[in-house]
Amino acid sequence: MSTEDNELRHKFLAEIGRLVVAYSNAENALIVIFVELGNAPLAVRVAQFHARSSFAEKLAITDEAVLEAKLDQKWKRLSECLTRYRKVRNAVAHSQMVPDVENKRRVYVLRNPTFTPHRDEDSIRVEHISEAAAAIEGVVAVLWKVRGSLGRVGRTDNRFTTETPVREATKRG
Repeated sequence: MSTEDNELRHKFLAEIGRLVVAYSNAENALIVIFVELGNAPLAVRVAQFHARSSFAEKLAITDEAVLEAKLDQKWKRLSECLTRYRKVRNAVAHSQMVPDVENKRRVYVLRNPTFTPHRDEDSIRVEHISEAAAAIEGVVAVLWKVRGSLGRVGRTDNRFTTETPVREATKRG
């Protein structure tokens, strides 16, 4: 593998990592907001959130909690942004990275695995991943501002913004 090819591959992988971390941070912010908006004990709210297996389901129950609390009108845009870029996130999680040629230059792209029943021939390029990561990082910054505006700081005791495992936090809740 040439040095240039290796650099392209590493840039692609770095952007994939950036997007994955951005979505992890978004999910972390969502659970904190969801917990802050509820009146049930902490352990119950955490269990309700984690009973949902997909990011879409976790976003949906947080959306419901935000609507019930009649929070900021910006929420809809935040939720829509998280939803819009979920396709890219899912491609990152479930696709294969393959070399390709674009304008006579070697590039890397993500494509659905060969035997996917509904194979979408669109390739996900590094630019798509970078755009999605930047957008989600921006949303995460706003999500933490939303959490700070709730006026209930202390309910989660930073248990979900540190390295404390959720199962330990729920034992104390």
